[in-house]
Formats: sequence, structure tokens, C-alpha cells
Amino acid sequence: MVRSGQPGRTARVLARIWPWALGIGVAGYLGLVPGTLVLQGLWGSPPETLVYGLMVAAFGGVLLALAGARSSSRLEALPVPVRTRRRPRSRTLR
Repeated sequence: MVRSGQPGRTARVLARIWPWALGIGVAGYLGLVPGTLVLQGLWGSPPETLVYGLMVAAFGGVLLALAGARSSSRLEALPVPVRTRRRPRSRTLR
């Protein structure tokens, strides 16, 4: 169980990948709306698997991006020692 105030591993991962998830969602939407219309105009009806894949990419990417952006905002609001668990490097000469 994660204590309140300390982000879990899932929150950190989501905070890192949300821009990529948003890009996948936008590409999926662009593939759905103008993409399927262009395919239908050129070669007839597009395959169902392609349309379903684009739907999953569009909606899944946007939902994942929303969750990731929320995690990123929560991590930015935390104090610095909680945000990173790494210890600062010592400045001693060797």
C-alpha cells in the first residue's frame, strides 16, 4: 500500500508517458476521421480490423494521456524530496 503523499511507480510511469499517449490518441483520431474517408474514396471500404485498431488507439491514447497528465500535475505539486527518491551525489573528490 502506498502512503498518502508518496507517488507510486504507476503514477511516475504515467507522468512520463502522457505526451506520447496524447500523440497516439491524436494520430488515431486523424486516422479515423479523414483517414478512413480517404481510404474509402480510394480503395473502397477499409478493413474492420484497421478501423477497430484506430478506435482503440484514439480513445485509449486520450484516456491514458488524461490519466498521465493528472499524475504529472500531482507529482509537480509535491515537495522535491518526495518527487525523486534518488539521493544527491556527493561532491567529494576522489
